[in-house]
Amino acid sequence: MELAKRYGSPILELACGTGRISLMLAQAEYEITGIELSPEMLVIARERQQQLPEDAQAGISFIHGDSN
Repeated sequence: MELAKRYGSPILELACGTGRISLMLAQAEYEITGIELSPEMLVIARERQQQLPEDAQAGISFIHGDSN
């Protein structure tokens, strides 16, 4: 969170997994793009995203891909 406060948006999270950090940052009104290789993890991240308020949901994009 300290780095987000220092550098602001947009934020790229590589290997975002289930989106725990991305979701926390989105709730703090940061714009986030999370990249994850595992489709199963992205399903969980997107399910969690749907539980956020609409304005926080809009600030997150989850992408299936490799960071290489």
